[in-house]
Amino acid sequence: MDESSGSTFNLVLLGISAVLAVVGVITRPFLFEPIAVICLLVSARSTQSRRYTGPVVALITVCFILGAALAASGSHPLY
Repeated sequence: MDESSGSTFNLVLLGISAVLAVVGVITRPFLFEPIAVICLLVSARSTQSRRYTGPVVALITVCFILGAALAASGSHPLY
């Protein structure tokens, strides 16, 4: 893989991770948030830049806390 296709792959994994984090807030936080973290870790391991990974880490953290709070206070399942 050359550098441009590798960086495209990392950006796609970051996008998938962000989407999974938002989906976890709406549906099941303890199911989707760990999958988002795994995608993020694979992407972060493959890249040297923290320009995109830092905000996605913050997004996953906020979405996890918000999703768990909403699920615990409502009737949504946690996992």
